[in-house]
Amino acid sequence: MNIRRFLVRLLLVFSFLASVHSEADGGRVLPRFRSLSMKNIYIEANGGISMPVTFLGIKTSSVTNMGFNYTGGLGINWDGYLVGFEYSHNMWGAGANEFMLIDDLNSDIIAFRIRRVLSSRSINVLPEWLEIVPGIGGGLNFFTGSYYPSERGKEDGRLMEITFNSEGSVAAFGRASLEFSFFFGTNYFIPFIGADCNAFMDESIGGGICFFPKFYGGIRTYPLTYISSRIPKASSSGTGGTSILVEQSVDFTPNNDDVGDIATIVPKYFNTKYGCESWKVVVYDRYGSPLKTWEGTGDVPRKIPWDGDTDNNEIIFSNEIYTASFEAVPDMRDRENLGMDKVTATIPIKTGVFVQNGKNRKEDRIIINSFYFDADDSSFNSISDEQRKSNRTVLDQVASAIIDQKPSNVIIEVYSNNVSNTDEENLTELVPLSQKRANAILEELIRRDVKKENLSARGMGGSDPIASWEDKASWWKNRRVEIILEK
Repeated sequence: MNIRRFLVRLLLVFSFLASVHSEADGGRVLPRFRSLSMKNIYIEANGGISMPVTFLGIKTSSVTNMGFNYTGGLGINWDGYLVGFEYSHNMWGAGANEFMLIDDLNSDIIAFRIRRVLSSRSINVLPEWLEIVPGIGGGLNFFTGSYYPSERGKEDGRLMEITFNSEGSVAAFGRASLEFSFFFGTNYFIPFIGADCNAFMDESIGGGICFFPKFYGGIRTYPLTYISSRIPKASSSGTGGTSILVEQSVDFTPNNDDVGDIATIVPKYFNTKYGCESWKVVVYDRYGSPLKTWEGTGDVPRKIPWDGDTDNNEIIFSNEIYTASFEAVPDMRDRENLGMDKVTATIPIKTGVFVQNGKNRKEDRIIINSFYFDADDSSFNSISDEQRKSNRTVLDQVASAIIDQKPSNVIIEVYSNNVSNTDEENLTELVPLSQKRANAILEELIRRDVKKENLSARGMGGSDPIASWEDKASWWKNRRVEIILEK
């Protein structure tokens, strides 16, 4: 009874601590090193039924009755692989007939486990609320308890004890498991059910291969995600009772790889008596053009997740700074006290370097708009220290992404903006200059251990503009670097 009460309390504590977090599933065969993140450390607990211990090769296979178990585990979700350690305790009582020789048996297991989270990202036909989690594991099995050496010994009452110091009381074991995890929309915890089979070579009770299956249910939680989500990366106070912050533990990289995919915007409206009449949150690019808008009336939402989606299908650049703006119109009765018709707050949102989908399925791309050269040249001699530092960071991260992705070929394309909109400017000035700049980036990547034979450089000049010639306010988007990773 005490064990059951303990398990119930443990489950309640975990469900309270868990944060809004869906489990990472990179959808890849092998995990990526850069996907390791402290926020993906998990804690889990489960309990259930242990089936009778079964010995192979003796007269009666099952030597105990059914028992129960409880387990606690700690590990990390590495790009969809649950890698960790766990401790479990299994308890069985006396056998139900004269052939069952165990009077009391306890098994304390310390195991290392590897499991694979297979969600709808890996198996398209799965619903979003279901994950299949197969796994394997192994470790040490410590036995304690009491048993009869034989059927005759049971008749004579010759009970033998097994302690931690007994010879053969520790056995190596292996495990295969299959679990099903469930997502119920709130994300406060991740419940799961499962079954496994544990097999080991016994040398203490009578010798031989034995095994026991288990059926269990439990929860898994990611406590560091709960903590990190409440530590804002940046915040900014606004006017007259408004503020806005962005919850990010890493740079914003909206490419659906489960690392930095969401920038959570937190608008706050306070110090008024009657509340908010209407509100608007807008994400702007560097020159103030709106990319994404949320708006409504009444209460301001506590959090607004932004996944990089824009209202006009705009490209989100790597290593770029965007601005989130919160604007609130106070209730008419509050406006006189505040002395203003609306209150505002702003905050920057910085993107990291990230790989996004290319123009077809055979390629991915890294698109950067903030790479700096000397004016009308491919050198870096006259740029500021801050720009030079930004270039180094971008090149380091691009090189890391290329090495991690292992593409068959890498093409560096540098684009310019054709101010005059003429072929003469493009062919005589822009294409040669952009080719020199592409070559300069290629050399920098080689210095960062990217294989030279996989690299090529193209000067694209003013071709393939993102912004039309008539849209002068957006010409800055045409000046960019694209790193194409061919699969």
